[in-house]
Amino acid sequence: MSIDNDKQFVALFGEPIATEYSNALMLMDVYADVSLMMFRKGLESLCLKVAKNYDYEFDNTDLCEQINELAKETFINVITKELLHKARQQTNAGVHLPENLIGKKEIRNIDITAHTKKLISNAIKVRKDILEILELVAIDLKVVKRIPKYALSAAGGQGVKELFYTCLGSTDHQKHFTLGIVYQSLAKERENFVLCNDGRSKVPNPYYRFANECFKSAFYFSTGLSISDISIKNKQGIKISPNGYESLFHYVMLSITEKIAEINPDEEQLILRALVKRKYSAAYPQLGWKKYLAGHYKEGAKLITHDKAIKDNFSLHKKGIIYLEGKACARDINLSIEYFRQASEFGCADSMFELAKIFHRGEYVKADIELAEECLNKAIKLGNASALKYMKNDFINPLGMMTAFADYLLKVSDFEIAKNRLKIQWAQVEKKMNNP
Repeated sequence: MSIDNDKQFVALFGEPIATEYSNALMLMDVYADVSLMMFRKGLESLCLKVAKNYDYEFDNTDLCEQINELAKETFINVITKELLHKARQQTNAGVHLPENLIGKKEIRNIDITAHTKKLISNAIKVRKDILEILELVAIDLKVVKRIPKYALSAAGGQGVKELFYTCLGSTDHQKHFTLGIVYQSLAKERENFVLCNDGRSKVPNPYYRFANECFKSAFYFSTGLSISDISIKNKQGIKISPNGYESLFHYVMLSITEKIAEINPDEEQLILRALVKRKYSAAYPQLGWKKYLAGHYKEGAKLITHDKAIKDNFSLHKKGIIYLEGKACARDINLSIEYFRQASEFGCADSMFELAKIFHRGEYVKADIELAEECLNKAIKLGNASALKYMKNDFINPLGMMTAFADYLLKVSDFEIAKNRLKIQWAQVEKKMNNP
């Protein structure tokens, strides 16, 4: 059995592994840190695929613990476990800047080139490790009957340039959409690297604009329509090819999440209604939540809980809100908690925060301070700023506050700010403890 290159081999494992691996290769030389993050996502997806193959559900959301669980259940052998941990540790270099690159500009200027080279070196090593891991699990997952021979395909930032220039003269909507996804991934992964000293991003992220233009082009080449055609011809009725649904949804989501400011809320609803009318599942909860926030509670809840609506973190979290508030239906705290739990299991920081407040306040259930603290710390570690504020202002636990605050600041990759603010916060805590 022979395969032309490694990308074709990885493609046998299906999505999202194939795309994550391909994007990691494409970004290796230009954005090695982002490449490492994409490789890490590939490792996470592979672990989920192995678990699913054995109908197993993880007890932990942490990648390290998930690898240990797979080995403990004998779904993977010791060699595979060690390789997974090795690759996981290599990807950590793309998450935070080392301390010697924080602070003085002269130190940064000297060391930044060496750091970049190290990231590229790590990405090359991770790539080889991942391929070896895939070979080890391929037969067990029944991806292949025997391991094929393949050659390493060219990797690096040139891939982004080639895709960009290909799109300039192409009418292939899928190529434009793919480029949009690449730019969107770049924007998401690099958001933490444009933070100002106050911890809030004030620098416009140009990659979202690039992604926006790509999605508009993809929509045009798949339907022959412009975005404005949807609002202009809405009353007359308009035919939209199913090939354009996904690019149209990605376009409107950039506006809803405030990554671009090109259309207004009314236009957002027009686009979402057009997609719901065509039974595009991801649009139901987004349109439903807009209706709910506008005071149309029952109409919004109906869309969010619709049989055709996608079951994702967003919809699960909003269902939890609906049954907690009781504005669209009778309050059902048990059902609300269950939806928050489901969303939390998949890493939804907002749902984790809601659970923390429920168990801390004890308004509808028996208060459980220990569980509330656990949920609150998890929400903060996932980057929820509201949970951090709640911990500081409403949750009486100085030690927990300090731990959570440190985790949050490290999450945004600013060690110097973390150190200075922790000193200030700890001084305040000591003052309160000495003067209750």
